[in-house]
Amino acid sequence: MMDMREIERIAVDTYDGLPEMARAHGWSPEIAQSAEAAQRAIVDTYGSLDVFRRAHAGDAYPDPETLINVDPPRVWLTSTWGFQPEDYGSFGFSDFDKRRSFLEEIRPGDLLVIYCTKVKGPPAQRGRVPGLLQLSGRAGIAQRFISPVEWKKRPVDPLLRDRWQHAVEAVRAWIISPDSAWPTIEQFAPTTYRTSRARHIAKCPVRVTTDEARRLFDFNLREVSVYPNSGLPSDDADGEACPAREALRPSKPGPVSQHPTEHKEAEGPKHLYVMRLTGSPFDFLDPSSLPERDDSAELQIFKVGFSHSPKTRCDAINAGLPRDALFRWEIFVSGSGVYGAPLPSSKEARIGEDAMKNYLEKRGMSLGNEFFLCTQRAARKALKRGYAAAGFD
Repeated sequence: MMDMREIERIAVDTYDGLPEMARAHGWSPEIAQSAEAAQRAIVDTYGSLDVFRRAHAGDAYPDPETLINVDPPRVWLTSTWGFQPEDYGSFGFSDFDKRRSFLEEIRPGDLLVIYCTKVKGPPAQRGRVPGLLQLSGRAGIAQRFISPVEWKKRPVDPLLRDRWQHAVEAVRAWIISPDSAWPTIEQFAPTTYRTSRARHIAKCPVRVTTDEARRLFDFNLREVSVYPNSGLPSDDADGEACPAREALRPSKPGPVSQHPTEHKEAEGPKHLYVMRLTGSPFDFLDPSSLPERDDSAELQIFKVGFSHSPKTRCDAINAGLPRDALFRWEIFVSGSGVYGAPLPSSKEARIGEDAMKNYLEKRGMSLGNEFFLCTQRAARKALKRGYAAAGFD
């Protein structure tokens, strides 16, 4: 039986705390205050504590090629009104119970082939298969995975309002190179797809046959970024299309940057954060450059900034380090864990970041840009100064 300590560990590791985990899933805030309520919410959403544990076991997903070749294939089929992973980083269900049933069936990393309905969506995609997603198996409210620009369209569009609110997170995405045209759904899945099953497939994905899954190897694919990490693609995402066996090679989900301290991300709500570099700064920096202070033994290296997801940002920076590096970044404190609600946009977040930098320049030692040598106490106070300057009430 999963105990509250394990639930709290998952909440901290993945969501920056129980309150943030409750918000991410659309649970009431009171759930974060009660072990029994949290367990009930988990079972209601995922079907069982084991499914929840499995979905949060880690970010090392299976090789997509293996998922295609296994019997039965771990490849599913569904329809949407278009394929736009840079703005829609999930697959959404209108029926809460259908999402729970799907989460019980799939495993983290399973592939979801998307075809566009024949009556809705971009004309070039209608009735065709433009791409596929890799799913984490984690549930959440739809707004977490939809860009602010697209989300604003929903309340004013009666066809979108209140649809697909119950989401399953996507971590990677590939567009099929269309050449002259994307394959039709009949060409791709002649056995699984039938007109009479179209409504059922749209409401809940179905597993494709072995032959249909392996048909993916016939295409050239181009990996693209997935919201909320749009602008933070993996090394080869948003590059040239290449044969599927090459495009689907194993990769850590989430952003991997060649320039780990310079990131772009989609506009929208932001959390301020402070990261800490593990290990002693005296083993990392030139000792002659370190100040002589009474509290020198308490000094550590910190990085300040803001992000839609501080944990994802931290993972992205660590992904640019050697595999067995002795020093790694970790979230020391972040607004998502302390304050819960994010700042409205980059405008407020940048004001907060500047305030954190100004404070740490006085209370510590600047190491250039967003890096500082200071005490843990100063780092915590810097976050408070940042939120105060950004007008957080």
